[in-house]
Amino acid sequence: MKVGLRLAVGFFLVIMCIWATVFFAENTYKKIHEEFEQLNEDVIPGAIVTAEMQTTAVMIAYEFMKYILHGKEEAEKKLHSAMESLTKIGLTHLEHETHIGQEEQNAAEELVILINRLTSLKAKVS
Repeated sequence: MKVGLRLAVGFFLVIMCIWATVFFAENTYKKIHEEFEQLNEDVIPGAIVTAEMQTTAVMIAYEFMKYILHGKEEAEKKLHSAMESLTKIGLTHLEHETHIGQEEQNAAEELVILINRLTSLKAKVS
C-alpha cells in the first residue's frame, strides 16, 4: 500500500472518530438541556412554593398560639394576614401543578382543601 493511501485512510479514520464524538456530545448536551429546562419549569417553582407554604404554616401556628394564649388583636391581624397569604400560595401551587400530572394535581387539590379547613378553624375560634 502506498504511503499516500495510508495517510488518507488514517486521516479518514481520525475524522470519523471526531464526527462520532461530536455526534455523541451533541445528543448528550440536548438531553441534559431538556432535563434542566424541565427542572427550571416544574421542579424549582414547585419547591419554592412548597417552602413558602411551609414557612407560612409555621408562622400561622405561632401566631395562632399567641392569639389563643393572649388574645391580642395584633396577633389576630397577623394570623389573618398569614391565612390569606397561605391561601394565595396554595392556589398558586394548585395552578402550577395542574399542568404537570394527575398525581401532582390531586396532591395540590388536597393541600388546598387542608388550607381551607385551617382557615375555617380559625374562623370558628374567632
